[in-house]
Amino acid sequence: MRKRILVVEDDVDQQLMLQVALEQSGYTVITTLSGQRALAYASFHAVDLMLLDVSLDSAMDGLGGARAAQGERGDSSHPRHHGERSSR
Repeated sequence: MRKRILVVEDDVDQQLMLQVALEQSGYTVITTLSGQRALAYASFHAVDLMLLDVSLDSAMDGLGGARAAQGERGDSSHPRHHGERSSR
C-alpha cells in the first residue's frame, strides 16, 4: 500500500511542485490550501505524513496545524519545521 501524504500549501505553484515530486516518488498525495481543511481531512482519513507550510496565509499557520493535529492524536512528539534538526 502506498504511503499517504497530506500537503498543506497555500501557494498553488509550490503545492503542485510538491505533489508531482511526491507522486513520482510513489506516494499518494492529498492537497489542501489551509490548516483547518487539513485537520478536517485528517480527522476522518488516515495519513502517514502531513507537510505543512509554516507561513500559511490563513487563520492557522503550519506550526499551529501541526500542534492541533498532534493534540487530536495524543502525540507527544514536537512538530519540526524545515531546517530544524532532530536530537534523536
